[in-house]
Amino acid sequence: EIKVSSDKQVSDLLITWEEKHVLALSWSGVSLADPSKRTFVPQRDYKYRVFVTDKVTGCMTDSIPVPVTIIDALQIELSNVNGGGQYCKDNDLSITASVANAGTYTYTYEWYYGGTKIGDGATLNKSSIQIADAGIYKVVVKCNETGCVGELSQEIIVRDKIEVHIDDEYLNNMVCYGQPLELAI
Repeated sequence: EIKVSSDKQVSDLLITWEEKHVLALSWSGVSLADPSKRTFVPQRDYKYRVFVTDKVTGCMTDSIPVPVTIIDALQIELSNVNGGGQYCKDNDLSITASVANAGTYTYTYEWYYGGTKIGDGATLNKSSIQIADAGIYKVVVKCNETGCVGELSQEIIVRDKIEVHIDDEYLNNMVCYGQPLELAI
């Protein structure tokens, strides 16, 4: 956020932000004593200037150039995601988030499930997942130095395992060496 202030209390101003004499943003009918905000998305690194015009007197003042640096969006990647997010019931879930374009910055990670925060750190670990653990998991990553934030979601599907039972009568099978043993389901 870039704020404009003045020692004069003028009530009807025209505020214009420009990049190389090209209008980036403009609004009028504002007072620096009661400031308002407008938002625009700069497309490249540049030094922007603000021009303030008193609509009553026509007097205009411009600012020194204000440098704006565009920081690339965070490119978040997930690893250790089994089979595209498919897990078997009672298995452990472990997903690691990383920033592909991390550079030398440091990051904080927060994990969410169903809108509730469930963990911190680059890796989310969950032991013995159950059918009820299926759903959308989201990681929110924040760059500590720039304040840039990104997020990435992953659907987790939890499937029931096939249960196998062996009757007690078959638990002590003995077979003589070289003799066949029949196995069947």
